[in-house]
Amino acid sequence: MKHGIRLVISMFAFFLTFGAVQPTDASASSDPNVYINQNKVPQGNIVMKDNQIFVAFTELIQERDGLNMQWDNINKEIEITGSKTYLIITVGKNTVIKNDKQLEMSAEPFIHEGKTMVPLRFASEALGREVQWNQAAQTAYVRTPDKAS
Repeated sequence: MKHGIRLVISMFAFFLTFGAVQPTDASASSDPNVYINQNKVPQGNIVMKDNQIFVAFTELIQERDGLNMQWDNINKEIEITGSKTYLIITVGKNTVIKNDKQLEMSAEPFIHEGKTMVPLRFASEALGREVQWNQAAQTAYVRTPDKAS
């Protein structure tokens, strides 16, 4: 009888331990992935908020030629200048100045872990990039067309 109880307890413990472990698939993750010009953006620079992907702004211009970025800590603004681009993005405001025109973003930029997070699609397209979304893979692909600045 004691042997039977031990067997039942052992089987129960086994199923509790190994039954809860399930294989995971990276593509099934709820965290979105972002690739900019085929370079994967680190997860620490991506935030999902209100069903939108936000990315650290520095990721968008890190490899982009011909653009200069200035951070105004007093006004919490990013100013981007290039040969054909002038852009001002302000933390906490959903309006942006692009080439002397005021545009509206779907969400406000915010600071997360010391990084200015901006809506991926809007900021990418404001910089002349193309964005494609793969729903099944939960992945955004951002591409810079040749010499767009």
